[in-house]
Amino acid sequence: MKKNPGILLCVMMILSCGNGGKEQALGQDGASQAKALKGTVKLQDLSVHKNTAASKGQLNKELIRESFDLSSSTINYFSAEKTGETTGPSPEYELKDDGKPLKVEDFGPSGTLPRENRKPVIYASFSHSMVPLSKLGEPMHEHPGISIEPEIKGTFRWYGSRTISFEPDEVLPSQQEYTISISGKMQSMGKKKLKKPFSFSFTTEALDIASMRPGTYNEVWEDMENVPPPFSKSILLSFTEPVDMDHIGSFITVESEG
Repeated sequence: MKKNPGILLCVMMILSCGNGGKEQALGQDGASQAKALKGTVKLQDLSVHKNTAASKGQLNKELIRESFDLSSSTINYFSAEKTGETTGPSPEYELKDDGKPLKVEDFGPSGTLPRENRKPVIYASFSHSMVPLSKLGEPMHEHPGISIEPEIKGTFRWYGSRTISFEPDEVLPSQQEYTISISGKMQSMGKKKLKKPFSFSFTTEALDIASMRPGTYNEVWEDMENVPPPFSKSILLSFTEPVDMDHIGSFITVESEG
C-alpha cells in the first residue's frame, strides 16, 4: 500500500516533540521506529488513509485522540551545548556589578507648579535596578523608603525597574510646599545602598489676582483707561483660587490718585 508522504512528515514532527526534543530520522522503516516510541501514534493506522476530505477528518480525530500531554514538560530556551553550561539546575540569576554607586539620577517635579498642574505625578529614577519586573505596576499606598511631607494620599508604583512614581488621589491645595525624602537605606537588587538620604521639593502656585476690571460681574469695562463714571463706582477682582471674602477683604484697600 502506498504511503502518503505528507502524513509521514506530520507524524515525524509529532514524534520529535514527544521524545523530549530528540530527533528521530524516519526512513524506509519509519513505521517500525514509531512503534518503539512510547506514547506515540500508530503510524500504520495513519498511513492507510487517502488524501481526501473524509480521510483528513478521520486523521484529525486520531491525532487528537492520540495527542501528547506536554503539561508537565520543561521548555529550555537555551541549549546547554551552545552556552557551554553543564546539565542540571540552572545557576541563580546574579546582577553584574558595574562598580558604580547607587544614586538618584532624575526626580520631579521641582520649583513652583502652575495651577493647571495641581495633581502632579511625583517620581524618582535610580541608577540601578531596584525591583524585579514582577513588581512593575503593583500599587502601594506607602513605601518604607520614601516619605512625603505634608502627607498626601495616593499610590506608589514602579514604572520600570528603576523608576518609582507617586500619584495623588486628590488635587493639591495652593500655596503649599511639599518635600519628598528618600531614605539612605534604599537598596538596589545588586545590594547597593544610597548611603545618604536624598530629598527634593516643589511648591504649588500661590494665590494671585487673575484679573481686575472696572464694573460689576454683569457688566465690566475692559479698558482700564478712560473709564466712564458708571463703571468707576466698582471694581471686579478675579482670583486664581476660591477665596474667603470676609478674610481677604481685610487685605484690600482702594486709593484715589489726584
